[in-house]
Amino acid sequence: MDGEKWTQADVNALQKENDKLREELEILKRAAVLLSKYN
Repeated sequence: MDGEKWTQADVNALQKENDKLREELEILKRAAVLLSKYN
């Protein structure tokens, strides 16, 4: 990774992607809880 320059745009894009993944993870966790209740 040395020598690579991170622009603010790169960082913003990564953070956006990260937030999206975190939301999806929350949804999956909730789904797992719901499923475990019905099984």
